[in-house]
Amino acid sequence: MINELVFLKFFNSTTEAELAKNLLEIQGIITIINKKGVEFPGDMGDSYGADLLVSEKDFKKAKIILNILDEKSSVQIVKEKKTSEEWKIALIYFGIAYMAIPFGLSFIFSLIIYILGARLSNIDLIFQQWSQYGIGIVWMIFLTWLGVFIASWYLLKNYNIANDKKVISLATAYVVFAIILLNFGIIVLQQINDVNTYIYILIHTAIQVGVFFILSTRYLSQSDIIL
Repeated sequence: MINELVFLKFFNSTTEAELAKNLLEIQGIITIINKKGVEFPGDMGDSYGADLLVSEKDFKKAKIILNILDEKSSVQIVKEKKTSEEWKIALIYFGIAYMAIPFGLSFIFSLIIYILGARLSNIDLIFQQWSQYGIGIVWMIFLTWLGVFIASWYLLKNYNIANDKKVISLATAYVVFAIILLNFGIIVLQQINDVNTYIYILIHTAIQVGVFFILSTRYLSQSDIIL
């Protein structure tokens, strides 16, 4: 009978192999477990895993049964995630990626500058100098990347996303709308009439929206985030 046995599947633990063995034997399929390590007291050897062997004539039937079980397990994992409308998921994504992370870290950074001795009146000057030398744009790109990465990780871990392209498009639209409101408020409150400032705002906005969309397309594609 040993010559008729063929390898069916490797399991990370003998416990998992035994569960599969019991399920297959209920279906009339005789199986044998080939442990990959020596069993020690306390079942320490279980970490070596085990091969599950079946007779050659039952191989196809056993394979089909295990594939069905794997699919059911995957469906169960998906069902444990939340389901919501795309616009709501996009709003959550926008809130984390564009609002919470970038603004939160910027506030902390400004607070650190103030604590270290910079006066509040000098903070605007610092950021103007940053903008002049392009450092402000680099900082914005970094914050956008971090926000998108964390938001994507959170959504993929907790939500079923049926249409990630729609979520990304909606979230990007939210970002554009928020930037327009924010810059309009700054221009009105500070009564900005400088053409160079307008040009900088347009360049800054284009870069931020572009980076947000490109990174979202990458990280929210459900392939590059470790869950």
